[in-house]
Amino acid sequence: MDIGIGTGTLSYKLYSKGMKITGLDFPNEMLRILRKKMPNAKLYLVDFKNGFSEIISNERYDFIISSYTLHHLEMEEKTVFINQLSRLLTNGGTIIIENVSFESQSDLEKCKSEVEDSGELWNYKKEPGYTVWE
Repeated sequence: MDIGIGTGTLSYKLYSKGMKITGLDFPNEMLRILRKKMPNAKLYLVDFKNGFSEIISNERYDFIISSYTLHHLEMEEKTVFINQLSRLLTNGGTIIIENVSFESQSDLEKCKSEVEDSGELWNYKKEPGYTVWE
């Protein structure tokens, strides 16, 4: 299962090798595009901030991946989210979460400044936001 499947960049590689894919995301437009790209995948419109749909609550997965989704949650919500994911795993299943995090607020601010100085758009909202571990 890929939570926050987006454009399917990662999952499509697995799908093209014959793996069964379940994808969740909130923007319906992305899922419409993905249905053409991965017609045999199970793709659901789910706002995971509100919990997981009953559509998948009885399913179990060998692997759950989530790339760049945790920054949409408050710190307390992240714990709930990960606990919810763990209940969807098969025995011996694995959760892989890729996200942006910083050791300190000053590291985050430095990164933001460097991105903005380069002329790029900083995609960051104060709360919720990227994890700061200090």
